[in-house]
Amino acid sequence: MESTEHYYYSYRLALTYFTFRIILSLALAGISLADQQFLLGGQFQSFDFMLTVAGYFVLALATQLHTLLRSSSPRKPTLFFAIVTDVLFCLVFMHLSGGFATGIGILLLSPVAIAGIFFHGSIALSVAALATIGMLAHVAYMAYLIPEQDKYYVPAGLLGMLFFAASIITQWIARYIRRTEQLAGFNIDLAEKLEKINDRIVEKMQTGVIVVDAQHRVQIVNDSACQLLGVQLTAGQPLSGPLRSVLERWQQQPQQATDPFRQAAGLPSIRASFSVIPGSDVTIVFLENQSQMTQQAQHMKLASLGRLSASIAHEIRNPLSAISHASQLLAESPDIAASDARLLTMIGNHVVRLNNIIDNVLGISRRTPINPTQVDVERCINTIVAHLADSQQQDTHCDMDLTPRPFQVAFDESQLQQVLSNLIDNAIRHSARQTQQRWVGIRGRLEHGIPVLSVYDKGDGIRDADVEKVFEPFYTTHAQGTGLGLYIARELCEMNQALLDYVRDDDGTPCFQIRFAHSERRLNPN
Repeated sequence: MESTEHYYYSYRLALTYFTFRIILSLALAGISLADQQFLLGGQFQSFDFMLTVAGYFVLALATQLHTLLRSSSPRKPTLFFAIVTDVLFCLVFMHLSGGFATGIGILLLSPVAIAGIFFHGSIALSVAALATIGMLAHVAYMAYLIPEQDKYYVPAGLLGMLFFAASIITQWIARYIRRTEQLAGFNIDLAEKLEKINDRIVEKMQTGVIVVDAQHRVQIVNDSACQLLGVQLTAGQPLSGPLRSVLERWQQQPQQATDPFRQAAGLPSIRASFSVIPGSDVTIVFLENQSQMTQQAQHMKLASLGRLSASIAHEIRNPLSAISHASQLLAESPDIAASDARLLTMIGNHVVRLNNIIDNVLGISRRTPINPTQVDVERCINTIVAHLADSQQQDTHCDMDLTPRPFQVAFDESQLQQVLSNLIDNAIRHSARQTQQRWVGIRGRLEHGIPVLSVYDKGDGIRDADVEKVFEPFYTTHAQGTGLGLYIARELCEMNQALLDYVRDDDGTPCFQIRFAHSERRLNPN
């Protein structure tokens, strides 16, 4: 904000004042020339008057050029000296033109008023006093020389009073203007700070924000919106795809709630809301990650599931243990026929499967709060692949391509191992079934600052009609599967603010894809 002192000597006001001095000198020169034709009643054509006007013009022009060359406001003493010089020149002009009767003395109002603008208090009033004293001294001198001139004492005194009144009024006006400019400067600074704060808030918001005009062209967009939409929007770019369709439907039926949508395969589900700025054709689009809302619903569901599973776990496991124990005792009997032994084997396998289902359900319901850290994905994958190879006594080929390295994600490390173990084990099993080769492909990259990890296999892939089903609990295509692996993997991803989905990459190859949370835009994990 501009200070009071800087206001007094501002460059703009100084240039205006010095320009006025040049104009005044030219006006006096014009009066001198006009006196040849109109006989204005003064001694405006005298050599001394014209020489004084010329000297004043040279002084005013030199002061103006000096200020322009310095490109800065003159200091306080310089301004005061210039104003006092103007008072003295005006007194000289009055004397050389013929005295108080010519009316030139009214020019003393200009330096008095200017002093009220640049200064305040006693300094400004001292200029008015100097002008009054100088004018009265001139009238007294002229009355001494010409006794008839004593009639000008009263007009000179009244003009002196006008000088003081002008000084006070200009000081008051200058003070008011100064406060107004200070308030305007404060408001401008405040507006700039608020604009920066708003821009920073919008930039860091997890909610996507897009401002569009009547033609659906982007005016403002934050990074969260670009990440949710999977594209880098810029100002002036028109909206396209599902978001534009949702916006157009809302404009036709603003009272109807909008349905969640995905801008492209593999991107999170988005719910859009809209607000029109009154009195304009600008629409603000708010984009919310539907998976976060779904996560809250899942927490409620898991809480209910936890209470249910805890109440029935013992009721199921007690008879299940009895069945398992009885089947083992029967299997040890030497009188069991071969056909009955096969049935006992089936009983044992299904007992193990049912016990695994109970363990998985209890594992979901008893989930502890997550502890996200920066996990090195390559190290985690190598550990999983080595463990699977050791446990199954078979070599496994892992084709891994991660960019950049180290490829780190914000995730609970134990839960990430559980998710990747399930995906890698599924990929290895489907590849081996199709090609007799235990193979898994891993690709990692950054998309707009978001880590994305894709897991490939050489199997037949999942039919489009079954893509959503594979993430439902207890749905499985494997004879010995529980149908909870992918369901639990997706639940764990959502707990860590990540998204697990089955998509096709840019080449059309199907894969399981995890879009991890942005490291700088994570919510409180718990």
